[in-house]
Amino acid sequence: MRNYGLAVVAALSIGSTAYAQGDAVTATIPLNHIDAKTVATKVKILPGIDQLTCDFNTNSLIVRGTQTSVDSFKSEVQQVDVEPTIYQFNMRMVQYRVNADGKVAEMTLMSPVITTTGDTPASCSLLDGQAGFTLAVTLVKATEGKPTSLTVEVEQTDDQGEIICSGKHKHDVLLGKANRFVGMTDATDKALRAAAGRGVIVTDKGAYTGYYVEVTPMVQTVVGPTP
Repeated sequence: MRNYGLAVVAALSIGSTAYAQGDAVTATIPLNHIDAKTVATKVKILPGIDQLTCDFNTNSLIVRGTQTSVDSFKSEVQQVDVEPTIYQFNMRMVQYRVNADGKVAEMTLMSPVITTTGDTPASCSLLDGQAGFTLAVTLVKATEGKPTSLTVEVEQTDDQGEIICSGKHKHDVLLGKANRFVGMTDATDKALRAAAGRGVIVTDKGAYTGYYVEVTPMVQTVVGPTP
């Protein structure tokens, strides 16, 4: 293995190649939407690449190898160096109370709008000190024709920050459509708790209090090039 270390830039260690050094070409690849460090985890180093250097000051890559390998590497980098999509989640957290007769009264506790890029988790909280509610959402982008999935978590904490009740649910969603996603309750009945965890309001289990989260995922806009 060859180790290339520089004071200002970081060089990855690439295996030796069999071609003559006189056949090598060097190319600089500027990055617009991802950082140089990310490339190391997303792009496979092809045979024929002798050295790859990440210049964090200019956010660019310096690659040396055969002409064919360098050209192929450039193509691979261009496929991952793309504008990330911003997703917007219009959320509504609702508290509901079911009385002994099965009648339901609802009250919206908060209606946050959360934005994030790609599958980066995002969250928001409604707290008074340490007591209150926290919502977290993660979008799994569709790949190879598979449906888009969304994971939503909700927690209620007390004055000491201890979790009183929580819920987490994942299922397929359509962009632009409201989905009643996840819920929780402080009820002790297991069947009722399981139903509430899916965001289902049960009206034949007596009086209790529960919560559900409704989410409408949308594509907001596209991030411009990184300065």
